This record gives sequence, structure tokens and C-alpha cells, in this order.
Amino acid sequence: MQIKWYGHSSFLLTSDAGTRILIDPYFKFLGYRMPVPVESDIVVVTHDHGDHNKVNTASGDYLLVNEPKEYSRGDVSISGFKTFHDKVNGQKKGPNIIFRFRMDGLTICHCGDLGHLLTEEQVKDIGKVSSYL
Repeated sequence: MQIKWYGHSSFLLTSDAGTRILIDPYFKFLGYRMPVPVESDIVVVTHDHGDHNKVNTASGDYLLVNEPKEYSRGDVSISGFKTFHDKVNGQKKGPNIIFRFRMDGLTICHCGDLGHLLTEEQVKDIGKVSSYL
């Protein structure tokens, strides 16, 4: 697996088989700028804020992953877990989704803009991970 960081919360994961996953695309933020376009097979959005949801920076026939549910494409499986962007159940900043990626024998977790400590139940649901992004 290759992991490329584009700044802020955005990453491009590329599996050994070549599946490209763009996470939390943005256009320009705090001095960072996405290289546009980014050829993608899967585009993941952890929450609907402008610095995480600019899917128009992606190109290709991609699967949009933006809900807390199960997804699969090629050699990649993805699970979404509902969380919040703040400590008051999303009342200030809204929801957030943690995504767990299983690919190339690894389990990677991207927390988006998680704004609270995870409950024991959430930790159990996410399970053991190889790395956090």
C-alpha cells in the first residue's frame, strides 16, 4: 500500500492492486492546495464541511463513500462509523464519520474531524487497526 498525504486531512491510499482511495478532498486550505484532478476509484468524505468534501477535485468513475455504512470495491472494504465533530453530539459542528479501510492485509482508520473521545462500544465496533490517519 502507498499512502500519500495532500495536507490537512486528505490522503490518497493506493492498494497493491492499484485501487486509489482519495480521503477528505479539499481545494485550498491553510496554505495547502490539492493537486487537481486526482484520479480516484473511491472518494471518501468524513463530513460535509468545505475543507473535507470537495469531490470535484477527483476524477474517474469513482465510488462516493460518505455515509456510516459498509462499502466494497475491488480489493478494498470500507466501514463507516457515526461520530461527532464536537463534544456535544454534533450540536455545534455536526456529525463526523470514522472510516476503517481493509486492504493489503492492513486495517487503516481515518478519524476525520473527530471531536470527542470514543466510547468503549465505538472502539469495539471499529476493532483492531494497524494504523490511524
